[in-house]
Order: sequence, then C-alpha cells, then structure tokens
Amino acid sequence: SLVKLGRSSEAIADYDYILNDWTSDYTERSLISVSKVLMDEKKYNEAIVYLKRLETTADYKVHYTYAINNLLKAYNALGMADDMKKYAEIIKTSDKASEEEKNSSDLYIGKSFLLKADTVQAVKAFNNVVAKTKTLAAAEAKYNLAAIQYAKGDYKTSQKTCFDLINNMPSYDYWVAKSFILLSDNYLALKDKLQAKSTLLSIIDNYEGKDDIIPTAKEKLAKIN
Repeated sequence: SLVKLGRSSEAIADYDYILNDWTSDYTERSLISVSKVLMDEKKYNEAIVYLKRLETTADYKVHYTYAINNLLKAYNALGMADDMKKYAEIIKTSDKASEEEKNSSDLYIGKSFLLKADTVQAVKAFNNVVAKTKTLAAAEAKYNLAAIQYAKGDYKTSQKTCFDLINNMPSYDYWVAKSFILLSDNYLALKDKLQAKSTLLSIIDNYEGKDDIIPTAKEKLAKIN
C-alpha cells in the first residue's frame, strides 16, 4: 500500500475520495486508516478531524471505541486538559469500553488535573488507577504520584513510592527507569550525592530503550559532577 511505501499523503488523498463518496463500513475503515496514519506521524490536530467524524458516524461498536480511545490519546499528546477529561469520562461510563480502558481512564483524568495544577484531584485519580489495575496505566499513575510527592518536597515518601513501582511493576521498563531517575532527584534533595550518581550510572549502564531515559540520566549526571 501507499502507506507502507512511505507515501502516506497520497494514501490520505485516496481515502478522502472514498470518504466523500461513501457512507458504509468501508468509510468507517477508511476513517480508521487515515487517523492511524496521522496518529503514527504525530499529526494529532489532523487526526482529530477524522476521529471526530468516526465518533459521530460509527455504526460499529469497535470503530466507535477506536475513535474515543484515540481522541483521548490525541488530546493527551496535545496537552488539552478539558478535552482529555471529557473523553476519559466518556470512556469511563461507556458500555462499549473494556474494563481495562475504563480503569485506565482515571490516568488521563489525573493528567488533566495535573495540567491545571490541581494536585489534590490528580492524586485521587491516580490512586484510583493504582487500586484497580496493575497494567501500564498503573505504572504511569504510580510514577506521577511519586513525582507529585517530590514536587511537594516530601522526598522520603516519593522514594518509597518509587521503590514500590520498581519492585512491584518490574516489567514496565520505561516507568521503572523514570522512577530510578526520580529516585536520584530525591537522593540529591536529601544531600546524598553519591547515591544519586550511582543510581543514574546504573540506568546509563543497564537501560536498553531508545527514548529519553539515557539522555535525561546523562544530563542529570553531568549537573551533579
């Protein structure tokens, strides 16, 4: 397909032709295809246009669920708190969403409160996620709780929360590594420079992901030195 050939803009033009001519399952699948391309390319504002159309016209449960879940992801990527909260609430109360999607919705509700600096409501939402599930969403929620504790100067509690995530959710490498970085921040705040450095060095030596973890750890280590 044109998408696989890296010619996604041509593919989208073809899909647009279909969308203007049809109203059917074929149209819904085309809306999904276009929005998926745009989401993969991080063109969130453009993806939202197609996802909103799918949300309002979908006859198929699975397509509607795809639309609302991806609208939530797009608004999250754009940091649009009100829309994040709106779609998280829709998912939370939808009979078409899975239990896991409903449980994870509180993560986004918490993040929307964080964007508005309402840490009290954010903590409530994150605690809800952690209480209901042990998935990736719970790992991110737990990390956010530790980050809030650190920001409030409650370094010992933040350390405890970090260790809780590291020990009880070891399969989520990214959030475990983020927790180690936050641990080093806590050590530094508690004047334990040696422990802060060794924690960062252990991440640099052992983490295998190709994301922001290693650059962040190196940057923080350079500042300690």
